[in-house]
Amino acid sequence: MWKVRNERGQSLIMALIILGVLMIGLVTVLLFARTDLQHSQTQTNKNSAYYIAEAGLQRAIRDIDTSLANNQDPATYFSDASFNGGSYEVTLTPKTNPSGENIGFTLLSTGTYENNTTTISAWIRQPLLYSMEGLNYAIYSFGNTTISTLSALLNLHNIQVNGNVHGNGTVKMTNTGLLSSNPSISGTVSSTSLANIQVQGLSSGKKVVRSLIPMPLFDFDSAREGAKRVGKYVNGNLSSISLLGLTPAHKIIFVDGNCSITGLDLLGLSLADRTIVVNGNFSGSLSVGGVNLVNTNLNIIAKQNIEFLGAVTGLQVNGIVFAQGYNRYTNLPDATTGNVTVAGHMEVNGYLGGNQITLGAGILSG
Repeated sequence: MWKVRNERGQSLIMALIILGVLMIGLVTVLLFARTDLQHSQTQTNKNSAYYIAEAGLQRAIRDIDTSLANNQDPATYFSDASFNGGSYEVTLTPKTNPSGENIGFTLLSTGTYENNTTTISAWIRQPLLYSMEGLNYAIYSFGNTTISTLSALLNLHNIQVNGNVHGNGTVKMTNTGLLSSNPSISGTVSSTSLANIQVQGLSSGKKVVRSLIPMPLFDFDSAREGAKRVGKYVNGNLSSISLLGLTPAHKIIFVDGNCSITGLDLLGLSLADRTIVVNGNFSGSLSVGGVNLVNTNLNIIAKQNIEFLGAVTGLQVNGIVFAQGYNRYTNLPDATTGNVTVAGHMEVNGYLGGNQITLGAGILSG
């Protein structure tokens, strides 16, 4: 009898041990399950923080694109304190090249969700052309265009445009010389409102209302590298192109500064069949109209302003005349730049574009 009782006691102890092991195993499984659930929840929160950061990044890119399209400086900080249960903060920092010029933007976006934080980054490079639409016109201005022929005596230098004209602001063209006629425009004149179109004698059928057209963006950084490889690169300001020792192979001239030239440079002897890109202001001073003319294939592109002054000015270009309207150091829109100003006669057989266009007299064709 005692032996049987002893065996029963042993069985009870064994059962308790097995039960204890099972309970320990169950607790272990529950702890692992809880840990795995916590890890899964943490990973879900991290993923949510990442997607919120991505949403902030996309919002910043969209706003930057809109600002650049409207020729405005983009914001440097974006945030949303309540976005899908979390929040994001985005900072923008200009990215520079070895010359210290802005070639794009670095974005850092931090998303937060349930105390989990994720930071992602992106680099936005300024494109060659933000919008192609502005290139579809013989004359394009992001702001105002003013062309008058104060010297149009005897109907010799009336305004002529072979193509379409667009200005987001006021477009004003007048012939005021003796016996002058109305400006001759083969295409249409468009702006953001009919009241902006102030072209002498223009029929209503040629007046068109269009929404704001963004300023095209020229890639000055690529032009610089191209000039270093196959053209002529000038590191600094330039006062005389004729002294550069140009050869026929130098099709592109890049001036990493301001360029100021005189009538001798504009005779066309040293500028034929070339593209001049000026990373600053391009200016000239002429004194005798009809003599100091460039009547050859030539492209003039400046990041800031293009100005030709003088009581009687003459300038003829078969190609492109374009002023970007950006600060040369920040590569951001600058409302004080982008001006194309010619005091007297001007003829452009190609494309004329800028922020503000003011011509004293001229024949323009596209």
